[in-house]
Amino acid sequence: GSVKNKDFICVQSMDGMLSFYEQDSFAFARFLPQFLIPGPLCYVPSTDTFVTSSSSNFVEAYRYQTLAVSTESESKDQIKTGAGKRLRVDWKTNIGDNVVDIKIFTATDENATTIFILGEHNLFALRENGVIRYMKKFDFNPSCFVPYASLSEGTVNMLVANYSRTCYVWQDTTLAWSSSFQHVPLFIGVLSVGQLKGHIVTLDETGKIFVSYLGTDPSLQTATPAENREINYDEKDQEMAKLQQVIRECTKPIEHAPKIADQPDFSIFVEPVNGLDVVGVKHEESDTEYPTVTVKINLRCSTKISLDKVTLTVAPEVPFYATQRSVALTNVGGNSMDSMSGSLSYRTYNFGPTSLATFSIYNTGQRVASDLVVPLVAHYTNNHNSPRSVHNSIQLPLQLVVTAACPEKTATHKITIETNKPAVNLLELFSEMGCEAEGDRTVVSLSSASPGDYHSTCC
Repeated sequence: GSVKNKDFICVQSMDGMLSFYEQDSFAFARFLPQFLIPGPLCYVPSTDTFVTSSSSNFVEAYRYQTLAVSTESESKDQIKTGAGKRLRVDWKTNIGDNVVDIKIFTATDENATTIFILGEHNLFALRENGVIRYMKKFDFNPSCFVPYASLSEGTVNMLVANYSRTCYVWQDTTLAWSSSFQHVPLFIGVLSVGQLKGHIVTLDETGKIFVSYLGTDPSLQTATPAENREINYDEKDQEMAKLQQVIRECTKPIEHAPKIADQPDFSIFVEPVNGLDVVGVKHEESDTEYPTVTVKINLRCSTKISLDKVTLTVAPEVPFYATQRSVALTNVGGNSMDSMSGSLSYRTYNFGPTSLATFSIYNTGQRVASDLVVPLVAHYTNNHNSPRSVHNSIQLPLQLVVTAACPEKTATHKITIETNKPAVNLLELFSEMGCEAEGDRTVVSLSSASPGDYHSTCC
């Protein structure tokens, strides 16, 4: 009411009632029309009006004299019925956004008041009569803001904080600076302490108050320009030669560095297979017994230090299968016994620098074997903690894929092989058998009576 030297207080309640107090005495109370939820409320001294927001996204202004002379209403129902002198709005502006905060800024040089409205997505600057001066659309959700005086004439600076802990410094609608907080500010203000101006005061969601400073005063010292000197190319060449010599000495390989041997730490020896096992492997479902051979593998270590976690793996192809594809060996080359792991289909021994492992390989007869060689590889980690592998192969006997059959003189198909050398007796080449069987057909190989001939017949 333009009264000097007195304190007036306006309190907004949850039901939309404005209560006015003069000093410590209650003056009057008025209900705002079309009120839904309480919003920001601000007082404009130059026009003696109260600026607030409504639920319909309107910014409304009510003069103090209009509030004082309107009829006092005890509830919202009396406002709807229109009893007494109705409370009228001085001006209102549709901003189309939910209002977060309202601030009043008065420039000291122009003595002009600007009403700043912070929305959820926009910032509006209104004149005293509600006319929009300018607006700024944000690509973030602001949490609070504060306008303050600018050093440039005719402009206003603003600090706008968001929920991403970022503070933006705007000069009207131009972004001048940005910085980060360590908390989400719900209130922000500018404070001057003593001779130091520009403190930023923020309040977080836990009720803690933080006082920050955006920067420091610029240094008044200027860098002296460097002296312009002519380049002496001879000195530069000598300096470059010295630097290159230092680089060559630093990159030269060290002769006394220990060299890691490329030789494997152990060797794999496969003992020859003499014949089939007496007892073969039986199928779990059909109870069919498959021909089986047992292969013994010797690992001879060439280092004095034992190797830990050596994995020996075989990779037979169909129709061959192994009862155990891999064997885990420990302390290979040491003096302790190698431990057993997994199935009982293999055994490991340790005799000083030599370790022994056995595999059982059987033929299922699913198809004709294309090769009798089974790859064998050992994986381990050496003393330098580097992965290594040693390779070898297992030669399976012919008896594992063919069985003996009686000779046949008459056959459907005959193949004769002639050589210019004396024919070697097939029993000497294949001591374990004299003929071969393949599926339902019998293939017989015979030495001819004439020298240098072999006969192969298929019945």
